[in-house]
Amino acid sequence: MGFFAWIRERFGAVDAQEQAFSSESPVHGAAAATVGATAADEASWVDVVPFVDVEDAQDRTLVSVIASAVAAGDRQDSKLVVRRVGRENPEYRRVAVISAAIAAADRPSSSFRCVRIRRRMAAKSA
Repeated sequence: MGFFAWIRERFGAVDAQEQAFSSESPVHGAAAATVGATAADEASWVDVVPFVDVEDAQDRTLVSVIASAVAAGDRQDSKLVVRRVGRENPEYRRVAVISAAIAAADRPSSSFRCVRIRRRMAAKSA
């Protein structure tokens, strides 16, 4: 749901301009159909996670031991519980680096922070 749909739902379509764009007119009905298609396309996007779980049990154990040793430091009597072990998602990193390079084309001293990366899901064939 977009911002304007939320406004329409919350306050209702009461102004004359909104009534002029109702679906009764054939031109505006086609525009309403494309807006509906855009909302359906929006549902076909999925977030790409920055970290994925480690599948191999041996790698998971090794990483857990190293992380615990680094976190414990000089306190040997401390106890740490590693709940989740993940590794960097190569697809996320590749897209983030390419998009930052494109965005920084003219300003190499700039820095960017990647907030979210989304991928379009493949259309299901019948």
